[in-house]
Amino acid sequence: MRSTVGIFNAINRSCFSCTVRQFSVSTGRQSEEHVVLYGGYGSPYTRKVQSALRYKRIPFLSKTLMPGNITGEWDELGLDHIKAKVIPVIRFPDGETMNDSTSILQVLDKRYPDRPILPADSGARFLSLLLEDMFDEWGVKVMFGKRWQEKIDQKWSAEWLGLDFMMGKGMPLDQVRMFAHQFGARQIKRMGLVGCRNKETIDRSFDMIASCLNENLEKGSMFIFGETPTVADFALYGQLSQLVIDVSPDRLLREKFPNVWAWIRKCEDLSGEETMNYSDDKIIEDFLRFTGDAYLPFLEANRAALGQESTEVKVEILQGILHEQPPFKYQDKCWRILQDEYKSLDKQNRAYVDELLQKTNCLRYFG
Repeated sequence: MRSTVGIFNAINRSCFSCTVRQFSVSTGRQSEEHVVLYGGYGSPYTRKVQSALRYKRIPFLSKTLMPGNITGEWDELGLDHIKAKVIPVIRFPDGETMNDSTSILQVLDKRYPDRPILPADSGARFLSLLLEDMFDEWGVKVMFGKRWQEKIDQKWSAEWLGLDFMMGKGMPLDQVRMFAHQFGARQIKRMGLVGCRNKETIDRSFDMIASCLNENLEKGSMFIFGETPTVADFALYGQLSQLVIDVSPDRLLREKFPNVWAWIRKCEDLSGEETMNYSDDKIIEDFLRFTGDAYLPFLEANRAALGQESTEVKVEILQGILHEQPPFKYQDKCWRILQDEYKSLDKQNRAYVDELLQKTNCLRYFG
């Protein structure tokens, strides 16, 4: 009983917050014939990496692993050397392990260059990384808010997350559900910490993201940057993958955005796809405009709050919504990485990127 409480405390601390993408790389003592991905069905970042692996046709084993190491499972798996016990964790056949979804996808492209998911063009690469980061770090607020704001979702989400991690492991499911409800109650209290307590912020962000994707799909297109998916598509899929599991957002997608619901299901396994139609790049501009109205103002305000040692970020987003949450050091790291990527652009690609950033209210946050 006591150890199970610890398990759900570990999930609460590590799995579903916007700091989930902490980074660690090491070479473990174990080796496998195939890539092994450790994680959970309720982790958007696990689903992101799974989809990318399938698209790249990389054989892999998917194994359930709870965040934290209360039961010593990480030690048993030879993952004790990983400092931040967060999921997903990938183990390559040579024993190297790492647990940051953004870094994992970049390493996958280097190790397995077929069917690349990072554009060769440095301008498109920067833009895809920018949108990937936005979906990972702002999209998780939408996912978390939709999962925990409504009563019907609170009960369902708590139970199914508990079942996902604990089913078949020897504990009676009535006990799993009991502790899952305690876990759910803690998650609800954490909405302010994650930055999704304001319902208007979550609802408008959800509607704008879904609308941008829906418009592109209506044209007969599929992906954001061309005929094949990039890291941005997989990041978007990762967050949206949770919304077709939880009750209210699943219903909302089916009723208002059926194209998006179908896109999510299709992106679960793209291994059989070669190229798909791409009509135009308006979807890039649409997502960049949203990024410039919501995510980049937050990153700038987050950096300022950290510099002032403030305990709260306050910033106007989406033309009139006051967004408030505690600052996060990890998201400042994201900000610095994006700035470095921008500065590395050559003159020709800088001009192309600057034109798009200027049109979408993003340029003032770079340079």
